[in-house]
Parts: sequence; structure tokens; C-alpha cells
Amino acid sequence: MLKAAAKTAGGCSPNDLYQVQKSRGRQTWKVIADVVAPDPGDPEAVLRQGAEPGLGDLTYQIERSGLPALRAAGGAKPSPARTDWSAGEVIPALRQTASVLIVHGYGHNYRDWIPADKHLFEAFLGRPVEIEGETVAGTWLWHDSADGRQVIYCHALSGAISHAYLDGVRDLVQGFLSAT
Repeated sequence: MLKAAAKTAGGCSPNDLYQVQKSRGRQTWKVIADVVAPDPGDPEAVLRQGAEPGLGDLTYQIERSGLPALRAAGGAKPSPARTDWSAGEVIPALRQTASVLIVHGYGHNYRDWIPADKHLFEAFLGRPVEIEGETVAGTWLWHDSADGRQVIYCHALSGAISHAYLDGVRDLVQGFLSAT
């Protein structure tokens, strides 16, 4: 996840949240708040205007393909140029302050995304990785850690993910953060 700069060109701060009404599924920002919020009993606290910490203080978020989709399964794999830029420019900046990288969403088939995403994981962890994964609540997930950093590669954190799967992702994040 990537966080915006302190003020963007549009004058927004990192804690600004653009509400998008959805008729079904879950909103990504709310699910991410649920995963990273310090108080699991009140994850929406980080979404409130003026919250300290706010979601923008806790997370960084980018669309790694540069082509956002309205549905998680409609996403496009990142181009080699986008992946190289992310691994060479974005990830080194993240490593200065971030300890957990959650890469969520991989279109219809995570295997198609692995080569590009693996490049990002290796840049974040600072070493080669092997992606094998496991099944959590019936859905594929992979994680690894090194030198005080953790990568979690999971299903899109929106839409029709199960509560058990979300609990598994949250447990990985919170368990790692409390151990560091």
C-alpha cells in the first residue's frame, strides 16, 4: 500500500477519503482500515476526518498496474516498465518508513501476476523470494518476511471476500506489527 504525499496537487491531505457509493461488496478503503487499524474493535476510527492516526498515516496505496478497474477481477497486470519503475523508485521510498507491504488483487489468476509482483516483493524485502502460497478460508494467500519487513500477497481487499479470509490477513499484519 502506498500513501499520498502530505499535500497532493489537488490540495488533499493523506487522510482525505473519497466516499464511493457501492450497491454491493465492500469498499477497499474500509477493508484496508479494518486490516491496519490499531483498534480492531473500531477500524472506522482511522477513516474519520481529523483522526490521529488517520488511514493516510498508516498506509500507502497505489494501483500497481496503473489501470484501475471497477471490479477486482477486471484488473490489468502491470507493464514491465511500470513494474521496473515501482521496484526502482517507489519501493525504495517505501522501505524508508513501511514495514508491511500488502499487495492485494491479481485479476482472475494470481499466477499471471506473479512475475511482476515477485519483482516488487524482492525489492521490498531486499532478497529473492519463492512464491508458493497457502489457502486461507478457501482463498489463496502468500506471505514472507525479512529484516523487519513483511509482504502479504492476497486476494483483492474488497468485494466478496470472506470474514475468515480478512481475519487471516488482519492477523498477519497485526501479528507482525506487534512483534516488531
